[in-house]
Amino acid sequence: MDRLIAALIPSYLLGSIPFSQIIGKLAKGVDLRKVGSGNVGGNNLIANAGAGWGLFGGGLDAAKGATAMWLASALGVPYPISLLAGIFVVAGHNWSVWLGFRGGKGLATAFGALAWLSWPEAVICAAVWGLANWRIKNGTSATIAAFVALGIIYLIESQPIEYFLLGIGIVILVYIASYKDLMALNKSVKHWTENFTTPH
Repeated sequence: MDRLIAALIPSYLLGSIPFSQIIGKLAKGVDLRKVGSGNVGGNNLIANAGAGWGLFGGGLDAAKGATAMWLASALGVPYPISLLAGIFVVAGHNWSVWLGFRGGKGLATAFGALAWLSWPEAVICAAVWGLANWRIKNGTSATIAAFVALGIIYLIESQPIEYFLLGIGIVILVYIASYKDLMALNKSVKHWTENFTTPH
């Protein structure tokens, strides 16, 4: 239990480091909480500071996810309990203690955690997200497509059930963090299903 606590608390605090917010402030003097979507993540950084800075911030966010998973393993937290580090680091990113429990949506951080666990599948998941978002310009649908693809891959490969549970946990955190945005979108469409087809 001591090892688990020693891994999960640092994982949350690591996830809480708002790299995109820091980069936006230093590079462009931008407070991501006050511009664009208001989310403190790579996508909003791209929109308000440029693709280069956004990718840099997103890369650091992904590194948080991978580092948290590595830390749990390095501290000797037994598998599969060690996978909880992935949940905690994404929660830290989405509800940062340093930003009054505000943050991003956790996609890049989730990618980092999944990449540490099984990087080829994570890369395919990211590619599906990128292609879907490029084609339909809808981040919600792209996220659904990416995680459905990941689940199918895990199923085909007969991956352990723990992988699925980690993925489901991460999806729940992503959508809790996206709830306010989805509710705002609901007010601008005729039917909630348009959230998955309308570019945003």
